[in-house]
Amino acid sequence: MPGLLILVLLSFLPAACGSSTPTASPTERVSRTDSVVPSPTAASFESPLAVPSTGQILFHSDINEGFDIYVVGQDGASRRRLTTAPGDDVEAEWSPSGEQIAFSSDRDGNYEVYVMSADGSNQRRLTNSPGTDWGVTWSPDGTRIAFASDRDGEMELFVMQADGTGQRPLTAEVDTSGWAPDWSPVRDEIVFVSDRDGDSELYLLDLDSPEPRPLTSNDRQDERPDWSPDGESIVYMANKENTSLFDPDEIYIISRSGDMLRQLTDNQFGDITPGWSPDGDRIVFSSNRNGAWDIFVMSASGEGEPLQLTNTPAWDRSPSWSPRTAEQ
Repeated sequence: MPGLLILVLLSFLPAACGSSTPTASPTERVSRTDSVVPSPTAASFESPLAVPSTGQILFHSDINEGFDIYVVGQDGASRRRLTTAPGDDVEAEWSPSGEQIAFSSDRDGNYEVYVMSADGSNQRRLTNSPGTDWGVTWSPDGTRIAFASDRDGEMELFVMQADGTGQRPLTAEVDTSGWAPDWSPVRDEIVFVSDRDGDSELYLLDLDSPEPRPLTSNDRQDERPDWSPDGESIVYMANKENTSLFDPDEIYIISRSGDMLRQLTDNQFGDITPGWSPDGDRIVFSSNRNGAWDIFVMSASGEGEPLQLTNTPAWDRSPSWSPRTAEQ
């Protein structure tokens, strides 16, 4: 699996979920629709969602050419830029305490894992490998970070201490070839993506279990899983079946047991990179339904109109909602 395989998953993610093997680099853009309806501002968007004015949502955007990490209030206000380094900074994830942010960056030549304080200060590199290190997720107690790397020839899951020490394959006994890991907030389980059976499917790994368990098995390309706060459901993105529409990715939810599959969005273009709110009532995601990739919030039921949080001609993607502990 090629090293540039990077973010066909998590971020610029299968901007077209049509290929089973990730091959897009984080800087590779999917062609954007040229004719679009001007997108409404968050303030003008009528929504049944009662979105509180506290809490923050991370995302990456190329509004200043290269991708940088930004934060915006969950009401769409107070957008701030956190990184300004050369190259691309992508795939930011809050620590469980909300005090730190892990992300991937190619500022030093290839994609490595970095960490910074919640205000963007104290940026430091945690990995230094010849391969691509990306797709970070924190353990529930915030002491470890799991990520994907092709440093040993294929993309597989690794883990390290939160300070970057002790880097090793996630498990020596189990095949964890794959990418896009997300650590359960309540159990020592990781959901991830692998194409070991021919196309991209979701797998669940109990760290005390001898073998990952497949959660999905279908003709779609399933990508970018994210656990619900109670650890019982997983939201993810997948392409529609038998369609020729541009970037026809949609948002789905599946239970931890692999049943109760529901499709939340049905958009003509693309809805991608979903994540849960800390209360589990809402889902934040990126969509190009109005012509550019912007950040939206919808009810976890999928009902009602989503609230649009960003409104720029840039690519705003891979949102991550601050944990409840950071809002208290």
